[in-house]
Amino acid sequence: MLFKKFFSRSITYLFYPVAFFLIIIIRLISPIYLIRWNCTVSTRIGHYVDNMNMYLCEKEIGKIKIKVKHLDIFYDREQVCNKQIQKMLRRKVIFLPWFIMHPISTLNEYFFDKIFDSKRKHDIGYYRELGKVEKNLVPPLYSWDNLNSVDQAKVQLFFNQNEIDDANQKMKKIGINPNDKVVSIILRDKDYLERNYKNINWLHHSLRDTDLGFYEKTIKYLIEQRIKVIVFGRKRENLKDEILKNESNVYFYEDILLKSDLMNIYLLYKSMFVISSVTGLDSVPASFKIPVIEVGVVPFCLQRTYSNLYLSLFKNYFSKTLNRNLTMKEIFENELFDIDGNSFLDDELNLVHPTEDDIKDACEEMMKKISKNYIQKNENIHNQEKFKKMYSNYIDKYCPYRSVNFNKGSVGESFLERNKFLIS
Repeated sequence: MLFKKFFSRSITYLFYPVAFFLIIIIRLISPIYLIRWNCTVSTRIGHYVDNMNMYLCEKEIGKIKIKVKHLDIFYDREQVCNKQIQKMLRRKVIFLPWFIMHPISTLNEYFFDKIFDSKRKHDIGYYRELGKVEKNLVPPLYSWDNLNSVDQAKVQLFFNQNEIDDANQKMKKIGINPNDKVVSIILRDKDYLERNYKNINWLHHSLRDTDLGFYEKTIKYLIEQRIKVIVFGRKRENLKDEILKNESNVYFYEDILLKSDLMNIYLLYKSMFVISSVTGLDSVPASFKIPVIEVGVVPFCLQRTYSNLYLSLFKNYFSKTLNRNLTMKEIFENELFDIDGNSFLDDELNLVHPTEDDIKDACEEMMKKISKNYIQKNENIHNQEKFKKMYSNYIDKYCPYRSVNFNKGSVGESFLERNKFLIS
């Protein structure tokens, strides 16, 4: 491993003289043929998938308007979190090696731009129309679909037939047939980032930690519906219910011997829908247009309103001083909407996780929506519209970088009914 890293760095340094002359050529031809590039966030699966998927969707629906002939080039970082995603992305866009593109990008930004500013025209993610740098970063530099492109475009990532055959065979070996109904539950693994990136403080993500116990009632319900359940991010030993521990229709990805980068993605692809504690891996099912129930949305400003794929349950902000949960108005106007694990006010606030019933009810709602049996009550229509209007107005005022053309998100019907104080 150390030799491989040393060898890679050596080649990269040796390429800098070549990169110097390539940049001169790239800049000279840019008025008639523009070459742009982007370094993917290949170390984090959420950003790797979301950022690139949103870029591809915007490109498909014609939101990227480069009037000159151009070539977009991508390159991964030295570490790639999932090789299957890497394969699927390389079927869609041009990738070049790190040792070629990193010197080009570095020299262009830190040397050539100091002499003659290129106005970011070679960097993908600063503009959609050449010459008009956006106020906020755009995909693939940022994973926020403010143009609602994901819902408008087709699915961008796909498996080839060999991968499908291989994955189906492995599914059969673990007891899941291709036609079985499957729901996946993705729970944030708080040790993953600390284990893989030890020199970075990940405390700001700690508010999204969750307990498997909140999901056991939902797992029982799904089993009763003859649906197989796959749990990501936990092991069977984490279950509290002794009956569930022996349930053959509950699978824990960590315990599967045939797990691989392909199976990690394919099992999510085969899910009817996914229940997630709002973590990076849930970007995978969404990229295949598979619905996601996001449980425990926090900070409050992070509801994914850009797509109708998401059904949200928020964590409540309980004020110890007031001895009650805060309203949406209070959360935004007291600037608590973007608190994270580093700024959490332990002395004043408790973040209250959605209940077992909240999650189970949201699961039942999603099942009805998928089977086209969902009948929305008039009161819920009113509550949803009021929530959307209030939430959009506050986001536009306090977090404009998370504004969207159309708020397509929805909140669990039962959750919103139980927590109507949010919109009071």
